[in-house]
Formats: sequence, structure tokens, C-alpha cells
Amino acid sequence: MTVIKFKQLATAVALSIPFIVVGAETTLAKSANYGSIAYSTSTGAMGWSTNYGTRTAAERRARRECERYAGSGDCKPVVWVRNACAALATANNRAYGWAWNTRRYLATQRALEECSKRGGSCKIRRVICPR
Repeated sequence: MTVIKFKQLATAVALSIPFIVVGAETTLAKSANYGSIAYSTSTGAMGWSTNYGTRTAAERRARRECERYAGSGDCKPVVWVRNACAALATANNRAYGWAWNTRRYLATQRALEECSKRGGSCKIRRVICPR
């Protein structure tokens, strides 16, 4: 009788392992949502990414998207975030400002402030909030 209970317990544990692993992957994925915004000062083009597993992957995608429109070779990631919001504001003279915050509104306000230090008539061009 004890042997049967042990086998039943071993089977139950073995069957539950896939669910534990899937739950851990979901938790890991939720905790590692990276995003990035890239910008080209020569053309004013931009690219962005959200919900990537690493900073490197998010920046690479944003740069690639920016270059797709710019074709200038000068796109660079200007901001990256993990589980937060990032904003990019640009001016008429292609000056820019960026910021991040856990609150979307605060990220946009700070990006506008930073842009205004370098140029006039700043506008928010992109806000991302990977979460």
C-alpha cells in the first residue's frame, strides 16, 4: 500500500513540473519587459520597440526600425526602459529630449522640459510603456 502511494505522489509531482515551469516563464517574461526609442538627428527619423526580453534586443530593434526610415546610419538608442514608460520629444531644429518614469505623464513632461533646453516648439513624438 505504501509503494502505491509513493508512486502516486511521484506521478503527481512529475505531472505538475510543466505547470510550475510555465508559470515561472510567464513571471520572468512579465518582469523583463524592455523597450527603447532610437532617433536620428540628421533626418529626424525614429524607431521604437516594446516588450523585449533584454535591453540589447530592445535597442537593436529600435535602431533597426529607425534606420529603416532614416537610411543615414546615425540612428542611436536615446532611451531604454524596463517595466516603465519612456518619452521622446523633438524640436523643429531636430534637437530632442527624452525621459523615463513609471508614470506616463511624468515621462512626457520631463521629455518636453529636456527638449526645450535645446530647441523650441518641442512636441512629444513617441511614448512607450512596456509592461
